[in-house]
Amino acid sequence: GPMMDFRQTVTKLQSEQRRFTTELSRLPTARDVQSALQRHQESLEERLGERIGALEQSLNHQQQAAVERLEGRGGETWRSCLQRMATLEEKVVLQTDVSRIVDRVLGEVR
Repeated sequence: GPMMDFRQTVTKLQSEQRRFTTELSRLPTARDVQSALQRHQESLEERLGERIGALEQSLNHQQQAAVERLEGRGGETWRSCLQRMATLEEKVVLQTDVSRIVDRVLGEVR
């Protein structure tokens, strides 16, 4: 009768509820997602930092080598000396551009 139908409905609802509870327990929580995003961002920033460091080291090395070449050529004409200085200045400008680019990239990552 109606009591039996009611019991069957309650039993169905309970099993549905158990199924939903199980599925919900498998979903990641907001804290898990936040934590994963945080780790990912830290990893990106660390790798970016390493790349920037390597780039700065390379530029410094190139500038040092250029300066040493300049100093090693005492008899060089002023004209070629000035040309070399202009090249060095371009590299310095590039170096300041790099930090601006990096700041922009970091802003986009965040």
